[in-house]
Order: sequence, then C-alpha cells, then structure tokens
Amino acid sequence: MKKILAAFLIFSSIGLSVIALGVGGSATPRPNASADAFNQGQNVDTSSAIVQLKGDPLSIHSATKPAPGKKIDFNNYTVRSYRAQLSAGRNDFRRWLRANASRARITSQYEVSLNAVAVQLNGTPLETIAA
Repeated sequence: MKKILAAFLIFSSIGLSVIALGVGGSATPRPNASADAFNQGQNVDTSSAIVQLKGDPLSIHSATKPAPGKKIDFNNYTVRSYRAQLSAGRNDFRRWLRANASRARITSQYEVSLNAVAVQLNGTPLETIAA
C-alpha cells in the first residue's frame, strides 16, 4: 500500500509540474507582448503637450502641503492665495502663448499635484513652446 501511495505521489507531482511549467504544450513559443519587436515605429503625439510651469504645485508647496494623511483644505486662506499666484502664472503663459504661438490653445490646467497646462498645438512646433 505504501509503495502504491508513493508511486501515486511521484506521478502526481510530475503531472502537476508538467502542467505548471507548460511542458508538452504547443511547440510555438508565445511572444512577449512588451518586447521591442512589437513596437511598430515611433508613436509620438505631436498634436498636444503638457507644459510644466514654474512654481510648486499645491501638494508640495511648503505653505499649502497637507499634513500626512490629510487633504488640501481649499477653503484655507493660504491655499486660496497660492492658487491665485498659480493662476496668475498660467495667465502669463496664456498671454505669451497668444503672442508667440497664436494657433496653440490651452485645453486643461493642473495645480494640485503638477503645476502645468495641457496645450493643443494646432500645428505649432513643440520647439516653439519648449523655450
């Protein structure tokens, strides 16, 4: 009885190993979907860009950074004041954009974890706004 049980355990473990390791499966290897061979060329979006502006975002600015585990208090005077400063910086960039890249348009703005704007370039070269 012990020999039968031992043989059963050995063959069971071999069978499970074959299943787990895929031995005996199809002869063709499965391709790695993240391999470079699957990249069909350059996929760079040249129609839009995110432009990071000067100044820390609210989440890391020394006067507005919340305590660990807390959220930013948007009703706080200091937070409102700093948001106004960030808004003024975005308005300065908007004026610069109108003067130097008139076809480009700001489509989104960010101030909590990133001080930036999203810009639809509308044919404007990225180098124009990268300065």
